Amino acid sequence: MAMMTVNADENALKRWHECLGHLHVAAIKHMVDNRTGAGMEIPAALFKKKFTCLSCMSAKRKRMSYKASAAEKRTKINYERLTSDTCDMVKFLPGLGRMRYFQLIHDEGSRYKLCFPLKSKGDANANTIKLATELLAAGHRIKSFTSDGGGEFVNTELKLFMEARGIRFVPTHPYTPEENALVEKLNGVLVNKMRAAMYATDLPNRLWPEVLQYIVDIDNMSPTRALKGKTPSEKLLGTVPNVAKIRVCGSVGFVFVAKAKRKHKLCPKAEPALLLGFARSTTVYRLLHLRTGQIVEARDVKFREVITVSQKYISELLMGKIGGDKIPLPVEYVAEEKSKVWIRGNSDKFAVCGWC
Repeated sequence: MAMMTVNADENALKRWHECLGHLHVAAIKHMVDNRTGAGMEIPAALFKKKFTCLSCMSAKRKRMSYKASAAEKRTKINYERLTSDTCDMVKFLPGLGRMRYFQLIHDEGSRYKLCFPLKSKGDANANTIKLATELLAAGHRIKSFTSDGGGEFVNTELKLFMEARGIRFVPTHPYTPEENALVEKLNGVLVNKMRAAMYATDLPNRLWPEVLQYIVDIDNMSPTRALKGKTPSEKLLGTVPNVAKIRVCGSVGFVFVAKAKRKHKLCPKAEPALLLGFARSTTVYRLLHLRTGQIVEARDVKFREVITVSQKYISELLMGKIGGDKIPLPVEYVAEEKSKVWIRGNSDKFAVCGWC
């Protein structure tokens, strides 16, 4: 693909803003200045210029104000105090795997987040017990678990599990989300970031479970004032997260095809896929294969972060209506949000003439 683009240095701040799940520019500057994210290089002059993200402006909404009790004191010990909440995503189409909700579990000590897409709210109970069992087996001491008063948490099975292990179970009162403020507020923040990431590359709503997990992973690698500029990942694991391998969610990558999987010598050595997030680590990617519609995991991927595939094609691919060797472009030029770029078309800034 022959493409003329603006200077790479000029786009560095915008690229990292998108890679980091539409993180606030002040937080990105803190990461660069204090080296809390290995692998980041952004010219200092870019932080002096006015920065605007149209996707963030579209996705932003007024957030609820929470007032913490003056007597409240946050713990600094990892996994000592856990909070959890479920969020209804039915306003979106059901996500991949018929997911309609998600559960967020938040560690107050490290500010680390764990996200679990759910088919039903009742699945949250099993997630909570499984996580607590793993943490206790690893030698962590869980003193309390706080959640709202929903039936997915307030039940005999979970209550008996907590009591048997000396964990104080603290369900909040109905209609008082302030009592579970940390995770309640975090739900809104993460959904806003997810919405911005999906707007930026025009992803269909069915992909929300994958994009949300991407946002949670990125948020764990982003600095927070609660930890005096450190990241939750560093607080929990003791090492600065390496963000050098992070790529823009929704961008196109070319996945290497092993020789054993090629039918003949003229088969392509790489096939296009859409980046959705990470697998076990930030060096293994989760992608939507643009020919088969399957979710794949791969490490050997070459990305083109300035292009993505049309929403219509992705939606029909996920519904099984289409699929094949021809991937249609129009594509979208991410640096100029939502301005259409045609495969054989031209514009004042760039021209596109092929896949490679």
